[in-house]
Amino acid sequence: MAEAIQEFGDLINRELIFTATVFDPIWNETTNSSFLTSFYKTEYRIKFLNKQSGVFKPQMSYTTHVR
Repeated sequence: MAEAIQEFGDLINRELIFTATVFDPIWNETTNSSFLTSFYKTEYRIKFLNKQSGVFKPQMSYTTHVR
């Protein structure tokens, strides 16, 4: 994260696109992937009451209760 701040300055209210290219020599395959992330000053935390989710999927529907 320090490298991103040094390169782009303050990240609050900004969006960064991360892109990765991975080559698998066993299958002779190249996989490309990218994602967009946003940085906000306000911090929100999600706590799962029954068990912790191994993966958080932002586009997946969740039912929440605010305490």
